[in-house]
Amino acid sequence: DVLVQITRAPTWNQPVGEFTKTKCVAFDNFEEENKHEYSQIHNEFRELVDSLLTAHLLEVDMDPDQFEKDIESSNVAEDPRFKNFISQLMAAEDFLLFKQMMVDRHLALQTEAESAIKEASGAQDRAAVAEEVAAVAAALEADEAAAAASAAASGAAADASAETGGQAASPAPVKAPTAEEERAFGAAGGVYGRASLPSGGKKQASSDKAASIRKAICTSAKPR
Repeated sequence: DVLVQITRAPTWNQPVGEFTKTKCVAFDNFEEENKHEYSQIHNEFRELVDSLLTAHLLEVDMDPDQFEKDIESSNVAEDPRFKNFISQLMAAEDFLLFKQMMVDRHLALQTEAESAIKEASGAQDRAAVAEEVAAVAAALEADEAAAAASAAASGAAADASAETGGQAASPAPVKAPTAEEERAFGAAGGVYGRASLPSGGKKQASSDKAASIRKAICTSAKPR
């Protein structure tokens, strides 16, 4: 029970985890070469583990000697609950195990960093594509609006022209000469443009009739 309390306690896991995370960056040489700095860090880790273990045993009022005997008589090494805790204790004891633990931790941090960079880059790419699509859509919308405005202006100009043309003044009808004017003009040797009735006796054409016929044609040509 005491060992379970220690392995689950934040006062154990947080200091050990922070130490390995901070110090593992120094283990940048993944070859067999061992730097003097590695030994110094290993000694610091051993001191940390020992001090934490001592503090937790004092907290639960456990005799260190008795606790050691209990560990020896138990089967904690095969208990999966203590696997990580046991590996930390063994790393504090064995330099090569400690070095491998720190190298693995360094590689894990590198993998996490690369994944974070790729994810951030992918997010930036998606944002750039979204901005480009939005810009294209805005340009298309502006072109459509401009085309609609141009079409409206052209239609208004055509309507205004048609209205102006429809309001054009009709030519004033030609006034027919009076009988007195005809006699005077005939006496002078002139001839008016009034058509004379042929021998068949058909009615002569007039300007009023011609206008009437024109209007009838225009009316029939309009859409019903």
